[in-house]
Amino acid sequence: MITKNMKQRDMKDDLPKRLGNGGIAEAWLVQDQETARLAVSKRLICDEHFRPAIRLASQRAHALLQPLIPYRPKIQIPYEPFWGDEAIYEYIPGTPLNETVPQGLALEEKLYLVKRRLIQAVDAISELAGKGLVHCDIRPENMILTPDNEVFLIDPDFTLEAGDYRRKQFHGPVWFTAPEVLRGSPRSTSDLFSAGVSAWTLLGANLSILPSPVALSEERMEEGFHGAASKESLKKIRPVLEGEDPEFVRLLDGLTDPNPAHRPILSDCIASLREHVDESAYSLPM
Repeated sequence: MITKNMKQRDMKDDLPKRLGNGGIAEAWLVQDQETARLAVSKRLICDEHFRPAIRLASQRAHALLQPLIPYRPKIQIPYEPFWGDEAIYEYIPGTPLNETVPQGLALEEKLYLVKRRLIQAVDAISELAGKGLVHCDIRPENMILTPDNEVFLIDPDFTLEAGDYRRKQFHGPVWFTAPEVLRGSPRSTSDLFSAGVSAWTLLGANLSILPSPVALSEERMEEGFHGAASKESLKKIRPVLEGEDPEFVRLLDGLTDPNPAHRPILSDCIASLREHVDESAYSLPM
């Protein structure tokens, strides 16, 4: 079923088009019947038991993000939250960050490109943080590089106000999520943690080798990426990166520090990254 005012264009245009799905919802590209505006229709596919809480989280995020529309932040805006089993979101054209770092790059070139992506991601995060909000589901798949060379945050269903304590809140995958978010108390630097983990994965950290969160104790799970991945998924690439760019490794360690008070503030993070990126060094895609 397609939401009211949404219809399929001529079949040659291949709409509605399935964009993908996660464990909670699947996404379709659709078009508004009256305005011809493209949008994303998200349809719940998770177990019925979880749907009331997901609807509530989506409605809360919608209420928080609507006042930001005049400021045009770099985040996907929900037009209609999950009142039922479908929500309508702004369509952000572009490429997920996990698809923007070409395979086979030399390490120096890969570092340059990942720094560029991280600058763009932190820039988008800073706009949201400046309004006192935390996305809570930052990962490469949820950051889109647009044709205008900007990074937009998508899938903002779990957005909360910083400091909003909710013990059983929803969040992104455990290994991308800051420990304080796992404990239900997001902070202004929580999304920075997730951006740091995202940078590690773009550089080659393999989170798939980590144990399933369901097999971990709550204490071990709340150690998050820093407790598990620093010993496992980073052990092959960390020595190489430290030899190539130890200052960048220290920055990533700061971003993924389990103590939010020890992470760099957003402005310092962007300034530090820009200091170490020579814009004229490579002809790689920006």
